[in-house]
Amino acid sequence: MELTIALSSGILTMLFWGFADFFAKITIEKINALTALMYVQIIGFIIMSIFILTKEVTFAEQNYTTLLLVSAIEVAGYYFFYRSIKIGNVSIVSPIVASYAGGATLISLLFFGEVLDGNIIIILSFIIVGIILSSYKTSGEKYFHKGVKEAVLSMACFSIWFPLWDSYVSAHGWMESLYILRLFMSLLLILSICITRTSIKISKRNFVCFGLIGALDLLAYVSLGFGYANTGFTSLISVLSAIFPIIVIVLAYFFLRERLNKIQILGISLILISIGMLSIV
Repeated sequence: MELTIALSSGILTMLFWGFADFFAKITIEKINALTALMYVQIIGFIIMSIFILTKEVTFAEQNYTTLLLVSAIEVAGYYFFYRSIKIGNVSIVSPIVASYAGGATLISLLFFGEVLDGNIIIILSFIIVGIILSSYKTSGEKYFHKGVKEAVLSMACFSIWFPLWDSYVSAHGWMESLYILRLFMSLLLILSICITRTSIKISKRNFVCFGLIGALDLLAYVSLGFGYANTGFTSLISVLSAIFPIIVIVLAYFFLRERLNKIQILGISLILISIGMLSIV
């Protein structure tokens, strides 16, 4: 039974994140990334609020200062990610952002006391090589594709966020913490919109798409949290959920006609294989 839950959790998380990224790409090309992110997070928060009403949860013993810091880091990570898919090739930038697994491992080794392993160093090196190969241009004046810089910044933010989040929810409970995280993220985004005076006007079609993206993103986090909380197959869930860029690449190939050269395919394959290996080392 646990194995079935773990498989379902990992596969569903992979599908939810993969489809969310694809719909984000086709929706925000003509919309400010900050505006898109605000709608996605607020809609996700509203959906979770309805869900929370059906559960008996307590918000006692929460460290709101830490949650605010973690929320700010995740907002930055999502903003850079949305910027990267807005201006870049989603088949390239999505695997780069997904390599946060390598960065998170490095952060955990340096600051959270995890033991350094020679295999991990090799895998991290493979991820770095994969990022370089997947983002390098074989022609043109610029060496790297558009959106790569933003994708690397997003990856850096999530590399910091995931160890902090894992450390926090292990002591405070994932559902209550996720709900407050979503609240703080929504408030930070509204504040950012007000400070930058960014337009929030969107079409009804885009609003529906943002609702879909917000729901998919939230479902991914719920599926992941449920799997971690109810099974002992953490590595299996991590491997399956971390390879969500495969879904993005397949969708982008058929619907956006994004094509990759052999060097990019080699780089992306190296990233995805390394992520899978990192999750089971």
